[in-house]
Amino acid sequence: MWFAALREAVSSHYLAEPDNPFRQSGRTSGAGRWQETRRCIADAMHRGGDFLDVGCANGLLLESVIGWARERSFTLKPHGIDFVPELVALAQRRFPNERDSFSVANAFYWEPTRTYDFVRTNLEYTPRADWVEFARRQFAAGSAGGRLILCHYRNTGEAEADVAAVLSEAGLDVSGRSAAPNVDVAWAERTRVQLRIELSRALRDQIEPLRARWNPERASDNPAHVTLIYHDEATSEALLRARIAAAAMEIAPFDLMVGSPRRFEPPLDGIYLAAADPSNAASRRRARTTHGANSRDFSRRNACASSASRSSTPQTKRSRDSRSLADRTSRLAD
Repeated sequence: MWFAALREAVSSHYLAEPDNPFRQSGRTSGAGRWQETRRCIADAMHRGGDFLDVGCANGLLLESVIGWARERSFTLKPHGIDFVPELVALAQRRFPNERDSFSVANAFYWEPTRTYDFVRTNLEYTPRADWVEFARRQFAAGSAGGRLILCHYRNTGEAEADVAAVLSEAGLDVSGRSAAPNVDVAWAERTRVQLRIELSRALRDQIEPLRARWNPERASDNPAHVTLIYHDEATSEALLRARIAAAAMEIAPFDLMVGSPRRFEPPLDGIYLAAADPSNAASRRRARTTHGANSRDFSRRNACASSASRSSTPQTKRSRDSRSLADRTSRLAD
């Protein structure tokens, strides 16, 4: 009932003036007030990428944010959902080459099928009692390193809302905030929480020259390592962080067999070391931490890493380059 009433109110107000794009995006005061109260959202931009507007209306805010981001040399790709079909149609008309990136959905119940670099939405799309849960659900649509941008637009006479406090209550780390008249904006960054093992100096000395040649962009700031638990292997970042902290206190030394570097096409998309878990110790520790939720198969992934690459000619050369790494055993501990 609450969402049905809200949909009716939004449809009636937003679609009342077919020739007024600001009214179709929730404002009636024109371009000047639009700039004054919406440009602060661009303060959350720190890179380019896919930008999802949850509650996109006619797409005017998306178009504006893309322009403001371009002034900072960032390129954004638009995506949007809204629960009013007529508004989604207007957004698709605004972005004719991105029609498939817009859909009709209820922001609270919508379940994303992919992740985005930026997810922007408003608290007032749900009852106040659901704000914390709403923030958690939208945060789940963010990619690693991405941001949830949470806004609250206050009407005259309405009580202020502390958006940053809502993010904190949801268990999210506030990484920034901005504001404008009657507008409060805060954002939380989806960091990579992982459990990984740093390689010994002897192994790194052999591997790093290869990484510097094959992947110089990452080699300088991300040393060679073995990842036991990935950031997306639990239903929430806070849960995974707690599980990793508990597991790290209990991990005893164990053996992993580290073999040749191999290159993989998407979706793995990168250069990996073949690895084997002869005692099944790594898999047992993973099972205790991930509890099966979104869990990847460590043994299968590393068995795959030992198979032949599809790019046979480059792989033959790489195997010769890295022959001294094959079948090497290193005793590893967290």
